[in-house]
Amino acid sequence: MLQNYLRDLTEFEIIPQSESGEYEYPYLKYYWTENTRYSYLLYCNADISGFALVGKKKNSSVWRNFSVLPNFRRKGAGTLFALDVIHKHPGNGTLNIMLKIPQARNSGIN
Repeated sequence: MLQNYLRDLTEFEIIPQSESGEYEYPYLKYYWTENTRYSYLLYCNADISGFALVGKKKNSSVWRNFSVLPNFRRKGAGTLFALDVIHKHPGNGTLNIMLKIPQARNSGIN
């Protein structure tokens, strides 16, 4: 799923590839080894349909990556998933939006 997400992002920015052709995301391993990083999966009807990667800096949450697979978009699952993750990290937070992506510009988040 992360490879598909990174491939989609290459339309808007350069993402390095390994010799085997996989897109590189060097920070993924830290979501399982550092207590300041959190990974979440979205399930719809027992299918993995999205993910969120969130980090902590002092008393603030930083949304690193968030994606819902195309077949599950515009059905409310992503909104509920985002709200669930937000509730797991109360307090101040930062959401970085890639404004190069038309869907992000039209998301209603400023």
